[in-house]
Order: sequence, then structure tokens, then C-alpha cells
Amino acid sequence: EFEERAPFALWQAVERLLRLRVRTCETLAALVDAGVALGPGFEAAFGRSAGGAAAIEWNVDGDPRMFTIGVGPWISVGWNDAGMALSGNELSPTDNRIGLPRLLLVREHLRQTSVAAMVEAALDSDRASAYNNIFAGPDGQVVNVEGSATDAATYSLDERGCLVHTNHYVCESMLRYEADPAYALLSDLRLQRGLDPPAELDPRLVGL
Repeated sequence: EFEERAPFALWQAVERLLRLRVRTCETLAALVDAGVALGPGFEAAFGRSAGGAAAIEWNVDGDPRMFTIGVGPWISVGWNDAGMALSGNELSPTDNRIGLPRLLLVREHLRQTSVAAMVEAALDSDRASAYNNIFAGPDGQVVNVEGSATDAATYSLDERGCLVHTNHYVCESMLRYEADPAYALLSDLRLQRGLDPPAELDPRLVGL
């Protein structure tokens, strides 16, 4: 069923990014006929973790039912039965502070039932830090939140209906929060690979 909703070409694009197995993760999103396809690539990170990837179904009274994949209980990508999906990328902000850990906030994001509510949760003023979060809903809405502890920038799919992000800040207003500029250069290599896919990809994904 998922292959019918997300063309295999999207996963080809993720695989291409993973050929540069530098660090952590990369995420692609694209509009397809039946909605939004998210293509998270966490293989390199999972391969280095002691327990590898863990898939968990969460059934908590009062919350939407959730299915997540991550390292142990820590969520990297997930879906809930309200049709919401999230993925994202680790960032290295300079303004980390005491507050709500970003690892725990991810689950709060997935408890929401609209993209707007997910964005609001990501912008919690008490957060200690932030990831780059990609939120998607069943109506095709996608919002990327590139955050730090004290600031954030949001944007959506480009004119081709595509989005790609790796592990560094790309929004002009957020560049000043980059704590690891040397690594950002390596992350940008993966970003550029995602922006220059093979010609045989689905035309809707060209530009990823």
C-alpha cells in the first residue's frame, strides 16, 4: 500500500543521499498523487547505535495511536492515526539552554492532530533546543520548522512540490545559530546531492 502512495523513486533519492554516509540523517518530502511522501534516511545513524532501529506502536489513552521509528524510545520519524507525519534532522545550535529536551518534544509533536498544532508544539517557548522538523498532514500540507532554542524559521515545499533538508541551517535568518560550520560544509554536500537527483527519478521529484 505504501509503495502505491510513495513512488519508489523517492527511496532512490534517499539511497543516493546515503551514499555520502557522513553523519546522522537526511529527509526528503514530495507531493504524490495520494498525498505527501516523506523519505527519512537514518541508516547511518542507526548503524552506529548499539541497539539499531526500533519500531514502536504507542497506544496511550487520550492520545492518537502512533507508530514511530527511532533509536530505542527516541523518535526519529513517526505517524499517527489522525494522518499526521513527522520527520526531521539533527542540528547544532549555539543557543542551547536549560528547558524541555528536544528528544522529548518530538513525541509531543506527534500527539497533535493538525500541522498547525505540530508547528505550535515545535515552537514551545520553554524548549531547550530544537531539531529541524518536517510536519505533514493528510491534506498535503507540509511545514518545515528549522529551529533553535530561541528562534525558528518556517517554510514549505518549493514550486515543484519538493523539499530536502540535511543537518545544517539553510534559512538565512538561522545561519547565525550554526555551532559547527566545519560540519555544515559536509552536510551541504548531502543537501546538494538531494537537490541534484538522477534523471530517471519521477519528474515530480526532480529538484530534490
